[in-house]
Amino acid sequence: RARYKSKDPYPAPSADVQPLVDELRAADALVFVYPTWWMGVPAILKGFVDRAFLPGVAFTLPSPSGGTGATGLVAGLPNIKKVGIVTTYGASRAVVNAAGDLGHGLIARCLLPLFSPACAVSWHGLFKMDTAPEAVRAKHLEAVRRAYQEEFLPAVPAKGLAAKGAPPGAPAPAA
Repeated sequence: RARYKSKDPYPAPSADVQPLVDELRAADALVFVYPTWWMGVPAILKGFVDRAFLPGVAFTLPSPSGGTGATGLVAGLPNIKKVGIVTTYGASRAVVNAAGDLGHGLIARCLLPLFSPACAVSWHGLFKMDTAPEAVRAKHLEAVRRAYQEEFLPAVPAKGLAAKGAPPGAPAPAA
């Protein structure tokens, strides 16, 4: 109720979310790695999106005289210039295409417009993961390794806690 009575349309993030917001604002790139379950992302990833990609952080509403992006919102994270997606599916590509890939849609249609207009996307999906032969899985892992070591990451300098090998929000390693 306090939010409804507030004159600020974009209240500050809660104390537990603020470190994530700081990381998002400092990031040049994001990489989403997740298994696709029931054509969507796991609840913990959806929860991260819901808690960290807040109004006033990831986007704002347009002013009456201001322009908008493809979503009708003003992008709040233009610092993000690359997005990587690595996922696995139990189903075949044909089944995923017929059913709809909600995880890909969440990132491509909902989040991507909140980043730099020139944001590049690198997507790697392994279909029929449960039954894929070892050679197919190895080929996929090699393609992901090559894409991220040789193409995606060298152009993006590491920043923040994630660059030190700690998950966002974790304390920095001792020097």
